[in-house]
Amino acid sequence: MKMLIVAQNFQVGGIQRSLINMLEILSEESNIDIDLFVFGDGPLLKEVPKSINIIQGKRSLRLITTPMSVVNKSKKVLDIFIRISFMVKVRLRGSKTIYQSLFKKEKRLKKYDIAISYFNDVPGNYFNQGTNQYVDEFVKAKKKVAWIHTDPVIANFDKNECKLKYKNFDQIVCVSNACSNKFKEFLPEYANKVETVYNVFPINKIKILGSEKLNQIKDNKISLVTVARIDNTTKRINIIPEIVNKLVKNNIKNFKWTVVGDGPDLVSITERVKDLGIGNYVELVGNKSNPYPYIKSSSLFVLVSKFEGYPMVICESLILGTPVLTTNFAAASEQISNGDNGIITSFDEDSIFYELHRILKDRNEIEKMERYISNNLYSNTVAKKQLKSILEIKDE
Repeated sequence: MKMLIVAQNFQVGGIQRSLINMLEILSEESNIDIDLFVFGDGPLLKEVPKSINIIQGKRSLRLITTPMSVVNKSKKVLDIFIRISFMVKVRLRGSKTIYQSLFKKEKRLKKYDIAISYFNDVPGNYFNQGTNQYVDEFVKAKKKVAWIHTDPVIANFDKNECKLKYKNFDQIVCVSNACSNKFKEFLPEYANKVETVYNVFPINKIKILGSEKLNQIKDNKISLVTVARIDNTTKRINIIPEIVNKLVKNNIKNFKWTVVGDGPDLVSITERVKDLGIGNYVELVGNKSNPYPYIKSSSLFVLVSKFEGYPMVICESLILGTPVLTTNFAAASEQISNGDNGIITSFDEDSIFYELHRILKDRNEIEKMERYISNNLYSNTVAKKQLKSILEIKDE
């Protein structure tokens, strides 16, 4: 079987990480020959299995799909100029027109049995686009599949735009049953195309990485952790200092909350922590190439996002034996059995505060959840079966 997978870039992110995990599973299949066409660059590209044939876009395509912050850090004057010029062109002519002109300059790829667009376009974003367009208009394949990693309704997908975008795809894969159901309601005329494929995980690798030692001071505090892009729009990391401040004011001081990640709002949130004087209770440590030891060494993982598709970090926490407190996004109950391996709470700040206040007053609940997780080990069985069904892979 000849397969093509199309990706935007391999910057640090959940979608990129889920693709690497999927490629590791697929690379174990001897009867699949995989080409990976990636528009841009990124540090995670080196983690793609060696058996995968990587095809990278030309300079202009690489630059348009690389975040401006990353291009600026390179200090390459010409690259920065080209990237800025594309920012102007995209706003004047639209993303689709610009991507189309760049795709025409790329090498024409061979015919495939299956072609996958792995990145769904981000609504309202000029540059997080293109994989659907490329697979639809520039690839010849017997079967075309588009992946969707988020709730299409809450993420503000445009109905008319999606009707055109997914018209020529044979299947639309959502990463949770909840997202699949939402998409079927959103575009009922495409309901027969929609399937669910959960993310797969390198379970043994995650456990090994999680066992690395951290240089942290041991104390008797309950350790909370959040790993996320520091982005107030969706991840809402800005509410963490406010919740911590409320806990401290309510005489809950037996905890330390570590936030791992980088993003556009890191500086402002760091300043807010300083202004509130809560540096002893919350610490933003920036991006870490290996965040797993922080999760493994913590008592509770906390997710405060406004919306999610099927966040990998929840499953990674369960693999590492760490219970989860999460907001009630559409697929939360597909990952968390409320009260068993974690707690599902409402989105508002007060509800999250209430649950943390309750848990931090009684360590027994965390210990009970830890025992449940150790007796119900995480498995890839369902996800692998779904993936093989979609890609028509027969067991050898």
